[in-house]
Amino acid sequence: MKKVRSIWLSIVTVPLLCIIILFSLFINELRLETDEITYADAIVVLTGGAGRVEEGLRLFREGRGGRLILSGVEETSTLDTIFPGRDLKTSVDTSRIILDIESRSTIDNAINVKKIAEGRGFKSLVLVTSSYHMKRASTIFSKIISGDVKLYRHPVSGPNFKDEEWWQSRKSLKLVTSEFFKYIWFHIWQRWVF
Repeated sequence: MKKVRSIWLSIVTVPLLCIIILFSLFINELRLETDEITYADAIVVLTGGAGRVEEGLRLFREGRGGRLILSGVEETSTLDTIFPGRDLKTSVDTSRIILDIESRSTIDNAINVKKIAEGRGFKSLVLVTSSYHMKRASTIFSKIISGDVKLYRHPVSGPNFKDEEWWQSRKSLKLVTSEFFKYIWFHIWQRWVF
């Protein structure tokens, strides 16, 4: 009986210990530094998180990218619905803004942005997303958009996630835990798909 109990304890303890170690490594990389960006062919904003679109637009206005790709917007989205009450035509060339209405997940974002990048010959992209999402997003983009395209990371802090105190907020803790399991799932899944 003791031997059976010991086996069951090992079966539970070893995977749990692995998850704890992997989670520790994952959270250690949550505070990624922003890559130094002088100019890229396009700025890619993964929509869905507070502050992402505004930060992408700011970088675009500063001339950090030749195009602005808003990936994951709704089918009915227009620049007027994304930026209500603002006339972007006075501050940017709106013909250089691309709306990706097909993406519904981070993997979709990467696949659709890859098509856009290949079609337009882009060799460098700035990836703009929330800091808690950047590790998984940059991993997925690096895997899908492999090759000659340079990827710069530009994480954004928003009100939904407290970078410095994430473990003290239930909402932030939930976001990090969800991202961790999605990140692990992508690593398992991509072995069979890519």
